[in-house]
This record gives sequence, C-alpha cells and structure tokens, in this order.
Amino acid sequence: GAAGGAAARRARARALLRHALCLQDSHDHSLSERAPGPRAARDRRRVHVAWLAKQTREIKEKGAAVKRIIRDEDNTQTVKVCISVLEPAVRLLRMTDTKLGATLGKVYGYMLMLDEHLREDIDGLNDGMRQKIHAMFMARWEYFHVPAMTAAYRFEPEYCRRDFDAKEKVEVNKVLKQMATAEHPYAAMLSQLADYVEALSIGSHDLNNEVAFSPAARKLASYKWADVFMAPWPDLCWAAKRLVAMTCSASGCEDSWSVEAWIHSKKRNRLGQKTVERLVRAHTNLLLEDALENWESHVLPWEVEMVVEEPDDEE
Repeated sequence: GAAGGAAARRARARALLRHALCLQDSHDHSLSERAPGPRAARDRRRVHVAWLAKQTREIKEKGAAVKRIIRDEDNTQTVKVCISVLEPAVRLLRMTDTKLGATLGKVYGYMLMLDEHLREDIDGLNDGMRQKIHAMFMARWEYFHVPAMTAAYRFEPEYCRRDFDAKEKVEVNKVLKQMATAEHPYAAMLSQLADYVEALSIGSHDLNNEVAFSPAARKLASYKWADVFMAPWPDLCWAAKRLVAMTCSASGCEDSWSVEAWIHSKKRNRLGQKTVERLVRAHTNLLLEDALENWESHVLPWEVEMVVEEPDDEE
C-alpha cells in the first residue's frame, strides 16, 4: 500500500545517505594519499564495502550517481562558494549565541564588515546572485536597525576613532537626547562629545596607541574602558558606559526559559503564570546579585524589577 511504499522510499533514502557519507570519507582520505587515514576511517570504509555488496542493483546505481556528485570538481567549487558567502554570517551568529554574548557596538561593527563583504565580488559567485543576497541582507538590516546600535558603535573602543557620516551623527545625538537627565543634561553631553572627538583626533587625554589603545587597554571590557578613559567628560562617560555595556545575545532569554521549565514542571503544573514569573525572577536575582555588584558587562538586568536592592543597614 501507500504506507509500504513510503517506508521503502525512506529506507532507500537512508541507504543513499549512508553511502554518501562513506564516499565522502573515502574522498577526503584520497585527497591526502601520502598520509594514511586513521584506523576508524579505514574500518568505516571496509564496513561500507561489505554493506554495499549486499544492496540491490537500484541502490548500487543510485550510490554510483551520488559518488559522481561528491567527487565532481564543480560540486567542490559550489561548496567553497557557499562557505565564502556564509562563513562571515555564521561567525556573527556565533558571536550572539554564547553565554557571554557580544556587545551591541561590536555586533554593529561586524554587520558593517559583512555589508562590505557582500558588496565586493566573490570568486565563483554570479554577480546577480551576489546582489540579490546583499539586497536581502540590507532589507533585514533596515528592518532591525535602531539608533541605539549606532550610538553603541560610536563609543565602542574598537571603532571610536573611525569617521562617522552625518546620518550616524544624527542618530547618536538622538540617543543622547533620549538618555539625558537633569543630572546629565543633553547640552552638556553634546559639548563633551565635541571635546572627546577632538581628543581622539589629536591623541590628547591619553587617547593614543601608547595608553588608551594599547594591548593592555584593549583587554578591558568596553564599559571599563569608557569609565577609565572617558572620565574627563563625565556626562558623556555616563551615557557611553550604558551604551557599550548593552549585550546582544539570546542566551539570557534561553536561560530564563530553561529555569521556567524547571520551576513549572509536571509536579508543579498548577502554578499560575504570574507566580512562575516571580519565581524565575527570584531565582535569577540570587544568581545575579554578586555579578551586579561588580557590574559585569555580560550580566545585565533586562527589567527594572530584576535589580536587587541593597537592604537597609540595621541600626
């Protein structure tokens, strides 16, 4: 029947996949014939030869077709082109998928590098296809972009000495205006920003390669760097520390979901959603308390309610 035919097709597909994997092992080994392959690879090839001898004629013919595809030079070139296009994007995803995560300014800088990569010719890739990929990238970028990204990039130590165009300067000013308070007025921030940019250009206030941009200083977290080397401009420093400390990672959310699943288990499935959320916050606060005291850049509260307040001193 239909179910039996589907099962047979799945079995043939699994057989072809196994055959392809074994052929790929053989092909990889043949690329370096002088160096003998590891024993595990040789054993896998022997098992494959014995397995293939027992298969039907149809499987053998399809296996031969798979073998031709794998060993074809055009296929190898296609794989290389795919890697050259996708590798920078994968690196960016890896930056935002770790426990420490990446700061918003660094992610913005890497996105600009990825934009430049896709604007240039890529060996083996049709120019029309490259333009389509770049257009898709820019459409996503325009959709997700917010001025806070530009502002974080502006004060990131790795990029702060670069030239910024008029649009980027407007976005930075917009963010500073939104962040301004009575203690840190917007006018003071703009005035100090002008002095800070001038100091960067002439290397004054230790903003030079020997001090602020030395190998030792580059090892500092971005918010620590701003706290040390932007101290002459206190209002601007206050805003910069908050901008460069913003992380861009989904790991924090995934951790919270894991904690929620642990709390709202089968044994405790009668808990209401509000109760579960409060328990998650209480659990997370216990873990974040020490880190928040030291203001670690990779541990930031994502809600005001998450901040742990110090208890009053007992008299």
